[in-house]
Amino acid sequence: MKCQKCNGEMETGFIPDYGYMNEGAQSQWIEGEPEKSWLQGVKQKGKKILVIDTFRCISCGYLEFYATGKEGKAR
Repeated sequence: MKCQKCNGEMETGFIPDYGYMNEGAQSQWIEGEPEKSWLQGVKQKGKKILVIDTFRCISCGYLEFYATGKEGKAR
């Protein structure tokens, strides 16, 4: 994969997302507008959830994010 800014090489990585008890997980995309939930902050149940993959250019540091289709889990 090539960087859209400088044409450098991109490497795969992820941005951690911390939740209950500071448990680390990979960030996720959730379909629709955020709806408040009494217990979890925002409702996730019944919504499409995809893991967010992150790519970083090793030349300029530019980041790109993709919800590539790997299904995530409601937290």
